[in-house]
Amino acid sequence: MPHISKKKLNQDTVKKLEKYIISIIKDTGTQTRVNIFDELLTQTEKVMLAKRIAILFLLKKGMSTYKISELLGVSPSTAERFENATSFNKYKHTTDWIWKNSKEGSFDAFMESLVSKAFTGRKQSFRKFVDEF
Repeated sequence: MPHISKKKLNQDTVKKLEKYIISIIKDTGTQTRVNIFDELLTQTEKVMLAKRIAILFLLKKGMSTYKISELLGVSPSTAERFENATSFNKYKHTTDWIWKNSKEGSFDAFMESLVSKAFTGRKQSFRKFVDEF
């Protein structure tokens, strides 16, 4: 888990930082965004984000939270927390984006391979699977 500072920022500073992050996402080209996030995110943070996206995708595919927790190496409570949140549309934009962008292409192939591993009974860590893919 990444280190989170215990020092709290005032709300004005938080809003300015959030606005700046949104401008990076919105107002830069694809390769620039990739480079920026590659520089800023640690490997752990990248894996955490990938797992969150995978949880949402697998929930949308109808996989049980137990199977998701086994497959991705997350706690059952984490998978259940995401399932509960999706029932209240908390991740609506993210889930819609994942679903729209997973119909074709490499993300779908990656996720389908990941899902197929869940049903083969083969035990393999998520990180090892990502490294192999």
